[in-house]
Amino acid sequence: VVDPATLEGARVRLRYMPTRGDYALNLARLKALGVEEVWATPKIPFMIPLFLGFLTAFLVGDLILSGTLWFSGRL
Repeated sequence: VVDPATLEGARVRLRYMPTRGDYALNLARLKALGVEEVWATPKIPFMIPLFLGFLTAFLVGDLILSGTLWFSGRL
């Protein structure tokens, strides 16, 4: 969320599918605009770690319960 008071009439473009570009040029442009902080998100979608967690739970089972039972000596 962008604070409207800090924009002062500037346009904000959101890129959902950014193209590859010259990172040095982009950094120089941002510095010229006086940008001090840039927010970026990881390039992997959240569905990938979610799927890996599901796959682990499906193949191995409940790791926390298994670890607790093993640690307590009941397994």
